Amino acid sequence: MTERSPDLKIGHTICVYGNHLSLTAERENELLEETDELNQIKKSMLTSIEVLSEQKSLNQKDMENLRRVKDVELINLKEELEIVRRNAKLKEDQFNRDVYDDDSMERDFHRKLHSNSR
Repeated sequence: MTERSPDLKIGHTICVYGNHLSLTAERENELLEETDELNQIKKSMLTSIEVLSEQKSLNQKDMENLRRVKDVELINLKEELEIVRRNAKLKEDQFNRDVYDDDSMERDFHRKLHSNSR
């Protein structure tokens, strides 16, 4: 086996080291590309989260508005029910007055009839 000269050893070491640096640079470029891709994905996900957050906020506002509308409808229905009850009470009172008046008229008629027959 022949021994390499010190210059050859240094040259070989430089060549190996150069190859290593070259491979390291290639890997660094790959990692930078992957990082860029991951950053794009992250940006896309953040945008999606913002959109979903806005939609959630809008949905909450819609639900609040719907609750307000339902509350107003309930109040209106209660008011309508109260009006119907008052009208029914008025009709009942009127009916009772009419019945009383009819009874009074009938009593008056019988009283007059009896007083005339005497």
